[in-house]
Amino acid sequence: MSIKVGYVGSDLRFFGHIKSVIDEKVNDQVEYVQYEVNDDFVAANVFIQIFEAKLDIIYIDLFYIPEKGLSLCKLLCRNNETRLKSTVLIHDQNQGDASLLRGVLSGARLNYYKSAEPKELAAHPLMLLDAAYDAGDEYASGTNLKGLYFKQILRIGYVAQNHYRIETSCKLKEQSVVELNTHPLSVIMPSPRFLVENFSDNDLYYNQRFSYDLRFTYLNNEFFKASEQSWVNYKKANIRKKLNQKEREDQPYILADVEKRVRLYQPVKEEIKQWLAENRITNTPKRLKVLVLDETLEIFKEYSQNPKDFPFSINFQTKLTKDFFQVRRFRPHLIIYHMGEDFEVLKKIVEEIKVLEGYNPSLLVFNYKDNSAELRKNVGYEQIMASKESVQLELIKKMAEVLGSKGDFTSTDDKVFLKTTNPRSVATILHSGEIIKFNQSEMLFATHLDIPMWTTLILEAPLKALITVIPTTEKIGSSVPVYRALINGVGELQENELRRLVNKSLEEPKDVEDEDGEDSNSSP
Repeated sequence: MSIKVGYVGSDLRFFGHIKSVIDEKVNDQVEYVQYEVNDDFVAANVFIQIFEAKLDIIYIDLFYIPEKGLSLCKLLCRNNETRLKSTVLIHDQNQGDASLLRGVLSGARLNYYKSAEPKELAAHPLMLLDAAYDAGDEYASGTNLKGLYFKQILRIGYVAQNHYRIETSCKLKEQSVVELNTHPLSVIMPSPRFLVENFSDNDLYYNQRFSYDLRFTYLNNEFFKASEQSWVNYKKANIRKKLNQKEREDQPYILADVEKRVRLYQPVKEEIKQWLAENRITNTPKRLKVLVLDETLEIFKEYSQNPKDFPFSINFQTKLTKDFFQVRRFRPHLIIYHMGEDFEVLKKIVEEIKVLEGYNPSLLVFNYKDNSAELRKNVGYEQIMASKESVQLELIKKMAEVLGSKGDFTSTDDKVFLKTTNPRSVATILHSGEIIKFNQSEMLFATHLDIPMWTTLILEAPLKALITVIPTTEKIGSSVPVYRALINGVGELQENELRRLVNKSLEEPKDVEDEDGEDSNSSP
């Protein structure tokens, strides 16, 4: 296949190494482009160059001024066209896991240390483009390995009086209890366990798929653990507003447990109330959301000159997907459309808006030949304004400011919003699974968690790494969902451990014993 590869960085020796490996793997012609990283590097300008160059693979080296590389990665991974390409982040191993996590949160599906095997650095981006691409590694059975454990990433949007509002890419089961590795109130509220409520797949702020409320359980003592199911049953019965026979029989015991829980957690609840009052001073409410649809990138080019002058949450798109998920998922308060030759796109946006209950955003259309009244008539939508100008950023800013002053989306009553850069805005949930087979490049594993395609998870065992889910190319008979994932984010020590695990699993099961002298096929 013929591909275009870009390298954003200054390490020509490293880029040359990548070139040589890709040239070996790709039979057709490969075109290479380098973008120098220096003090004058502007992420928005390089994004435009990459977009116009129509690159297939983009390596971003984070060794020099990593913040600029991450800014570029966010732009590439949010745009509907460039996010379909392979964006790869190259990390400094000295920065460790924290750097990898920042890479995952920026949207990069593949993250590597510069010490990583060059074969995977070349093969994995090709596999993102074409899942049928064969890296050529021999598979080993996973039967000799102990359990598979991995973490699902959550983003905490805000802290409320009795819950966190979180966003994540994997679905959680409503009315189930989940346990977080850490959370913002852990010092005053020791319980790591939360009841999952209020699922939604729209009106999101982060680049995630779903949102939930995680209701506090407050305390982590023996009574709260023992009475947890009573509390969950009580909540379920309240939702249904109807009790079955067993629930009627158990009701006195359930109510007794719930009343005792309420009495015991009151001091913690008061501390949370005080924490909210104290932290509301430095509160960072979510800003007005703006969606810009502009195939010419003219608005983006003007905006990128002074982005700090536009203090709103802005999402630039050159095209919308067929299902218009940006409109449905993010529910922008203001939609900016740069009119091209296809008027049908605008009509379809309005149609999508009309089917979303309780959603009435404002629209501003540039490069439109007629006036606003004519446009309202043509699309059948009142909250729309037209401008004959091609780009008028000042008008966008004024309209956003007016909407921002009127809207209630920035309400901070009884909530503390967390900045996206705040480490406390990130939490994880530990899940288990079973490795079916694997090699040094990828693995097939089974788990009950519903994992969407392209999701990156944090692998905890049998080794520390990242795994990125891609389409499977074979059918595996299993009662549990089976996923295929690329192994990335591996350091030198983990590379050696991965080789050891592969070699161990290639042996005959009867000849293999684990470090404790036990049969490796026994249950963990």
